[in-house]
Amino acid sequence: MGGMKVWHVLMLLALAGLVQAEIATSLVVYTYPQSPQPYGTSVTFFARYTVNGTLLDGVTLYIDNVPKTTTQTINGSIYTTTLTSGTHTWYFSASKAGYAPKNSTLGYYVISGGGGGGGSPLSRIAKMEETPAVSTDNTSWMLAVTLIAVIGLGIGYFVVRSAMFSTAPTKKTKKK
Repeated sequence: MGGMKVWHVLMLLALAGLVQAEIATSLVVYTYPQSPQPYGTSVTFFARYTVNGTLLDGVTLYIDNVPKTTTQTINGSIYTTTLTSGTHTWYFSASKAGYAPKNSTLGYYVISGGGGGGGSPLSRIAKMEETPAVSTDNTSWMLAVTLIAVIGLGIGYFVVRSAMFSTAPTKKTKKK
């Protein structure tokens, strides 16, 4: 009976490993028009958060560390605004339960005129590669988790089998 408990524990551990795996995502971001721009220009920030080409929601834009609610479209998440003059920082943060979260690199947007500001053109286009949180390749991550589960199940099988045979009653024979 002790072997069955080990078997159940190994099976639960294998299943828990499969449930905790996150699915790889991709986050592509850009601005339109590109920086620098004169004061009064309407600026659109765009993000596309996907898994295997399927668009996901859960995207937040941060401009000067202030969260902005984006609008979800069929092409991605957008936010349009008119910025004050000066240099502004921006980045996107994307997360959805069961999927690997992503943050874009920090971008800079320069608005010149309108009472000062200006600076160098530091607009960035950021693309985060498709990577899960703990591996560089989603396929290899899932294969590793599956392999660990199969090994655990195999070990559990042999533990149970050996426990069953070792506890079987044996017949003693007397020598004459």
